[in-house]
Amino acid sequence: GWMGPNYSISTACATSNFCILNAANHIRRGEADVMLCGGSDAPLIPIGLGGFVACRALSQRNSDPTKASRPWDMDRDGFVMGEGAGVLVLEELEHAKQRGATIYAEFLGGSFTCDAYHMTEPHPEGTGITLCIEKALADSGVAREEINYVNAHATSTQSGDLKEYEAIVRCFGQNPQLRVNSTKSMTGHLIGAAGGIEAVACIQVRSSCLL
Repeated sequence: GWMGPNYSISTACATSNFCILNAANHIRRGEADVMLCGGSDAPLIPIGLGGFVACRALSQRNSDPTKASRPWDMDRDGFVMGEGAGVLVLEELEHAKQRGATIYAEFLGGSFTCDAYHMTEPHPEGTGITLCIEKALADSGVAREEINYVNAHATSTQSGDLKEYEAIVRCFGQNPQLRVNSTKSMTGHLIGAAGGIEAVACIQVRSSCLL
């Protein structure tokens, strides 16, 4: 009986975030009252692994798996692929209240950007990340000083983690209330499902979420 917008998106690691923000925008525009959104992925197949092996993006610590997925660690050497799914029910606020739904979090805003630099390497100045954060803050009407938690993409790659960290510092400055982590230390990189699982993690820390 779900008769609203119904489609799939494939944008690699950003897939779930694209789905969640698109779903929210459908509700904002009055095109739907309720949307199911998120992502699932099962990339542990030869062609899935082979692509990342060719990019030299995967950790080589097969003999020591407890140290294989270590975002921001000085000795990080790549990510570990995982599989999973994370799905949210987004609903127009008054519609949710009317039916007595349990509300876990409020979606405030988000943004899409692109580095337009390289297939896998981040821009050296982190410009795409910075622009995305700034546009998400503007869309949500939230001041950067109000942000107290960031669930970073940080996959455990040498360049990716560093550029993301630098962009976060550039955007939020020296905010003593800000906490940053990466759930990929516990789940590995879930590729298309990453944003869905991490959105659930954000909601579980009882914070409003920016995507």
